[in-house]
Amino acid sequence: MSALLRCVQLSLPLAALALPTKEETPAVTAIHPIGPPLDEFRPYWANSNVTVPEVATISQQGLLHQPSTEQPPSSAASKRWVNGGVDDRVQYNDQSYPYSAMGKLGFPGGYCSGSLIGPRHVAAARHCYVANQPYVFQPDYNGGDVFPSSSVSTILLSNRDGDGDGGDCFSQDDWAVFVLSERLGDARGYLGARAIEGSDQGQPKFTNFGYPGDLSGGNRPYRQTGVTASRVGGCDRGGNPGPAHTDLDCSGGQSGSSLFLSAAEGAYSYGVLSTAYVSGDVVVDSVFAGA
Repeated sequence: MSALLRCVQLSLPLAALALPTKEETPAVTAIHPIGPPLDEFRPYWANSNVTVPEVATISQQGLLHQPSTEQPPSSAASKRWVNGGVDDRVQYNDQSYPYSAMGKLGFPGGYCSGSLIGPRHVAAARHCYVANQPYVFQPDYNGGDVFPSSSVSTILLSNRDGDGDGGDCFSQDDWAVFVLSERLGDARGYLGARAIEGSDQGQPKFTNFGYPGDLSGGNRPYRQTGVTASRVGGCDRGGNPGPAHTDLDCSGGQSGSSLFLSAAEGAYSYGVLSTAYVSGDVVVDSVFAGA
């Protein structure tokens, strides 16, 4: 498997991105962490007094059994990967729940997307973590703060059992929880967390909401509906089959955004955006880390 590559180059011609049929799908030649865009947002932090958060590693089971997690009850310098040659991401301005619980996770060198999964807890991708940097979460950011933001006091990183294998276990373990200084979720709401299952495959039912660097320079939120999980599994550990391979269109800045569904009792995250599996200039899958 080839080495991991960070996506920081500009977009590919859409005409060259027609997705092959299943019979023609080529072998994956590269696996790219989706982001974050770097070196574009340092002026925002020039006079910031936000402190660097504490960092700890934790397993999935440890996270689930840690009381402090408060689990709920239930620019353009970014490479663009588009499934099927058509970009289905649409700018979406909505201040109601569940979009109020999703937002921009910024640090001096760039940003990712993230989702509140508790009053103080934001789920994002592990590769969004950069050592010795302060972080701020801005719910439903839209060209500026829409709601009050909060700094990050603690970061809980997955213990990365799949680190270095460059495949499904890397993607499955690419999650982190950023613990906020303020309980923003009390006002903005938060998503529940559910594990994606094989029965969820082949249904265009999921939604994604995040901040792609190739659209509006990452300053506006974009939504894609009808996202399909084409395959679930490949790193089956502990009865949690993952990750989820999807047809999401993506670029740097969308890292950490949730694959979610809305239900009568609220919205649920089924994973956070981790990587793009690419063959040449064609995206094969956009992959979500497991819950």
